[in-house]
Amino acid sequence: MVSDFVQKMMFAKQLEIEEGRIELLGFRMVMLPAYTLTKFIEELYKVHGDEAFDIVKRVGKHHGRYATDVLGREHEIPPRRFIHETLDSSGILGLGKLEAEIMNFDEGKMVFRIEGSPFPEQFRQSNILSDVEGPVDHLQLGMLIGIASDLFDTPVTARETKCEFLGHTHCKLAVTTGDKVPEE
Repeated sequence: MVSDFVQKMMFAKQLEIEEGRIELLGFRMVMLPAYTLTKFIEELYKVHGDEAFDIVKRVGKHHGRYATDVLGREHEIPPRRFIHETLDSSGILGLGKLEAEIMNFDEGKMVFRIEGSPFPEQFRQSNILSDVEGPVDHLQLGMLIGIASDLFDTPVTARETKCEFLGHTHCKLAVTTGDKVPEE
């Protein structure tokens, strides 16, 4: 089911799908199977080991910052509304259903729950990544770091506190301002 926000974007011509081209809020999009994205991560892992996951997280951070810079500022969306619209539209990207459990702008803390992330399943099926220790939602974590650092206008620290790959029922990402490692 498509969210109300996504339906509004389609009606306002902010989401356009035509033969050979997809645009979301004026950005050219490419849809890839989760399998293909996992193959990218495998190739990075073969060359860089665990540093591959930091690379994926940095790419996510760039994406998050780009989103807040271009979408939030150019479309003049206030930060709190931006985060809610990001949550509403997260499903269209195929990265799982993202829900806010805590959004405390005054204390500089956000905690998000992800259900249905493709990465736990893909890592389990991978001959190369199935033995990785630790959480696997590096892209989403990086995206939240980028978004949160722009929204809070200060550096943030983030970590994945729960992950389906590690046997939890869902994934959980925590973000705090400063360098304090976030708790669950």
